[in-house]
Formats: sequence, structure tokens, C-alpha cells
Amino acid sequence: MRASLLVGAVLLSTCLAPWCSAQVYQYTEGEGQLELEISEESGDPLIQIFTVNPNNGHTCEFESQGCNLTDTGITCYSEDDAPLQIEYGPNDSLKVTEFPSELCGMNGNALGVYAPQAEADAALASNATIYTYTEGEGRLELEVSEETGDPFIQIFTVNPNNGHTCEFESQGCNLTDNGITCYTEDGSPVQIDYGPNNSLKVTAFPSELCGAGVSAQGMYKKAQ
Repeated sequence: MRASLLVGAVLLSTCLAPWCSAQVYQYTEGEGQLELEISEESGDPLIQIFTVNPNNGHTCEFESQGCNLTDTGITCYSEDDAPLQIEYGPNDSLKVTEFPSELCGMNGNALGVYAPQAEADAALASNATIYTYTEGEGRLELEVSEETGDPFIQIFTVNPNNGHTCEFESQGCNLTDNGITCYTEDGSPVQIDYGPNNSLKVTAFPSELCGAGVSAQGMYKKAQ
């Protein structure tokens, strides 16, 4: 059965405490993620989902109060018993086929496929190096042109409490001895310094690219 394969072979093998360490799945159809934990004692799953519409900052948020494993997926319920339905997909992916609309803001969406973290990284940017924001929710992607050697940077962070984001996609970057300097369309600089253990530190980021209560400055650790 898919349920026994997913839970037994993949998840329960990582349990080190009463709850397994969370398995993270990236939303392949937008910005967000799904976290799945399995209780070592009871075998019950715990699901958390957070997605954000970067165009308006509205979110979908779900934390399960109870879930049941089936042969084809996972059924969970919110505090008011609204159902969440998840189906097992190919390559250990998960597909949310039913999500309580009342848990989403305007134009927010959480339906669709969530891929395991490593596969999502590869699909997102096969030639990019991914750095995870250590001071909040977000990531930095660095890709270097094979033809010119020029770096290309994308940064996205989000404040999960209000859904506001910081977003940057470089139009041009220069390599220096200490790091990388990029510029926005209006010429504002984004400064990235090299850090220890192949980390990167964003030391300057235009405030106009961020919503309320969210930052993109700080350390980004190279994803494994």
C-alpha cells in the first residue's frame, strides 16, 4: 500500500523523538510549503500548510487538529472540522485536492502539488545554488552564467504572521572580492557579502521591495 510505503519506509525511519522530524514539501504551483510529521507512538500524521500570493500578500494557512491515513492519502480537519484532503502523488509528492476556502485570503490558493524539498529545488532552478534564509522564511538563488560568468540573483522572504514579502530579481550584478553587488530596475543596490562555510549575507536591500514587518537582510545558508 502507498500509505505503508510512505509512512514506514520514508518517514518513520527518521523518527528520533515522539514526533518525527518534519518532512518539508515545497508548493510547486506558487510560494509556500507543506510540513508533515508522523507520531512515532501513535502513527498519526500532523500537517501544516502555508502559502502566500506574492501579488497581494494574502495567505492560506492550515494546522491540522486531527488526521487519518488512508490507502490513497491523508484526510485532516481544522478547528471547525473543515476537511483537508491530500493524495499521494508520484515521486513521493503530495497533492492537496481539498482545502477550506475560509482559511485563505483573497486570491490565496493552497490546492495543487507539493514536492519533496530536494526535488522542488532541482525543478525550481536546475543550475542554481539554493540558500535558505536563516533568520526567517525565505531563500536566495544564485545562478552563474556559463557563457559570461555573470551572477544572477533571486531573493524571496515572507513574514508568516502577515503574509508580506520581500522580492528581488537581479537585472545586473557585479562580482567583487568581498561578495556580489546587484541592482534593481531603478538602480537601488542589493549587497551580498560572502560568509563563513559558503554562506551569503545580504547587508543592503531596498526597503521599497518589502512589505510591512518583513526583511531580507541577514544570513543565507547553502542548502544541502
